Amino acid sequence: MSTAPTALRQRPARLAFGAQLPAWIAFAAAFAFCAHYYFDLKKGFFDDVYIYLAIARNALDYGTWQYYPGPIEREALLASSPARIFVLAIAAAISKLLGYGDRSLYDAKVTLLISGLVTWAVFAPFWRNRMGAYAWIGAALSFLAVAMDTIFEFEGGLLLLWMATLAMLITDHQKNLRAIGWLLPIGPLIRPDLTLPILILIVIHLAAQQGRLLPQIKAMIIPVGVLATTWIVLCALLDVWPIPVTYWGKSAIPFLFENESMLSKLAERLGASLLLDFGLSPTGFAVAGWTCIVATLIGLGLTRPRISWLAIAAMALVYALLFSRMPANFAWYYQNLLSLVFGLVLGRAFATTPWTPQRIIAAASAAVLLGGIALGRVPNDGPGQWRTASQSRAQGYLSLAIASTERGTFYLPEIGEFILRNPEIGMISYYSKKPIFQWDSAGLAQPVDDPKVANSSMRHFYPKSLRRLAQADAQQIVDQVGRPLPVLSVWAMEDRNYDAARKACRWVIPHRALCINQDMILTPSRED
Repeated sequence: MSTAPTALRQRPARLAFGAQLPAWIAFAAAFAFCAHYYFDLKKGFFDDVYIYLAIARNALDYGTWQYYPGPIEREALLASSPARIFVLAIAAAISKLLGYGDRSLYDAKVTLLISGLVTWAVFAPFWRNRMGAYAWIGAALSFLAVAMDTIFEFEGGLLLLWMATLAMLITDHQKNLRAIGWLLPIGPLIRPDLTLPILILIVIHLAAQQGRLLPQIKAMIIPVGVLATTWIVLCALLDVWPIPVTYWGKSAIPFLFENESMLSKLAERLGASLLLDFGLSPTGFAVAGWTCIVATLIGLGLTRPRISWLAIAAMALVYALLFSRMPANFAWYYQNLLSLVFGLVLGRAFATTPWTPQRIIAAASAAVLLGGIALGRVPNDGPGQWRTASQSRAQGYLSLAIASTERGTFYLPEIGEFILRNPEIGMISYYSKKPIFQWDSAGLAQPVDDPKVANSSMRHFYPKSLRRLAQADAQQIVDQVGRPLPVLSVWAMEDRNYDAARKACRWVIPHRALCINQDMILTPSRED
């Protein structure tokens, strides 16, 4: 039998692989550089990164996504992004199989790097006929992880790849109807506040074209059902309520520690997220931010297929309303938005369409943005206030992590046993070797005693067990201990100005970098 037909079939496959080889080499090289950056240059993470890491580790160590398993039963999910905690849990399981399952900084870095690869793999099926292009996007993703904390540590990587995939698929909407039906419902699972405005744009855009909206809605029915059912079952298995409790606290009191809104600082901090190392003035950063925003909106209006200006205006209005209710002080919020911009230009640049002027402009925009962030943000060695190897608040919270007891309390020789009250809950929970309880004064782990929270309409989305205040949980621990315990507000010191701290705090422990005040004393409610 002749083997010529087989050889002819294999030749195009070899040619295709050869054409893709530079993309895969670039992806491997970019990820290797990113790994070097994480292991050798990255000095620490934001406290909120540790919240996600702690939840992921709890699933492996205690079989639950509850944040405080053990002394107190509260089925609260603190991960605001269901998609992110799902990806991170997979990465944590893989890192544990590889021998990196400890609660250490190094093992956290391994888990976050693996989560980047898992994130990339999630969207790979949508690119199965364009894997060479998707490898280039993977290279860009790995490079951006060196510049923006959010890419591998928060939702930025998911947002970028979701947007890139959407921008690629939407160029041939009719052909990709079913794929888009699966992709769109993933958006709210990543970040509802950042993806719902885009869904609104799509709805208005399709509604303006006769016969386009209804087929897309029908294509989403099964995916929505499958994704929702999977998420509910997964949460039931891991003993948490499927709606994150953070939505309640953040919507009821968005400005608990920050009086300015994200909208008021949007342009300035978006520009700083891109060009921080240029050392521009606030006005200079604002100009850069507005340039990015306006160029993106104009680009949407001039792209093909055309998107109506009404849809673009509606999306911009919804974003403005949402950002007016979000605090200004979280750096990764701006990085998340920038991730969507990167995803838009990369997805359009690597779409399957011919090299039209729009695609050329998208590719040029991607090159300009990547060049700008390369000069303005690389390398980003992490937030200074959370670096574990230098003088920062991290040392104080690490000393608290090792001071946890087996019964949900903390013990310091200088103070004795106490219940901890503090809004910075991530690092303490992650580094503790045993289940802990912490009274979260920010109102995310437990609702705060505030009328805005108690009367919020969001409370109806949660069972009564999750409406219980933190003091009730603390009282339960005191009843279990069987003797009075103080509730102490403990803050890690950042500047080491002990003289100033002694004027504000009842106790100051220099070698632990802790500043402590007593809030109350709880006594047992019954005799044992």
